[in-house]
Amino acid sequence: MKRFPLMILILEMLCVTLVCSAAFASRQTRTAVAQNTAPPAATLVVSRSGRGPMYFEGAIPYFEVSSSSTRSQQKRLEGSYRGMLMPPGPDVSASFSIAPGDHELRSYVRPCDGNCNRLGGSRDECRATFTIKAGDTLYAVRVETGQGACTLNFSSTPPSAIQPPPDRK
Repeated sequence: MKRFPLMILILEMLCVTLVCSAAFASRQTRTAVAQNTAPPAATLVVSRSGRGPMYFEGAIPYFEVSSSSTRSQQKRLEGSYRGMLMPPGPDVSASFSIAPGDHELRSYVRPCDGNCNRLGGSRDECRATFTIKAGDTLYAVRVETGQGACTLNFSSTPPSAIQPPPDRK
């Protein structure tokens, strides 16, 4: 008679395991279906043009994309250091894969503090909102001025090559 309670315990554990496994499999199926029905991503390509304020050791531009429905993404334009001690960096860009819809783009520079491995706080900020459709590619250019002001220009076509600044005399 002592085996009977042990058999019941084993059967109860087996039932609990089966119910938990079924619930887990159902959740995985719902997640897979939700992932397959998500709208295709859109692409935002960011770059800079113009000549902003001359920070002595240079400055690195940053871009941040945010929306009410997704987590914000931030990128810096690598190799785009510009300063009095360094020639202008090459024309570089960065790409974001984002959900279609309404977004805000924020751009700013962080001056190099002694060198570009140590950066100061954000400066010369500009912001703009935009809407992008699924599968589209949108180009945003941070246009800088010597006074620190900047604007963000959006286009569905890639920006033309940036001309080098005129020689100083």
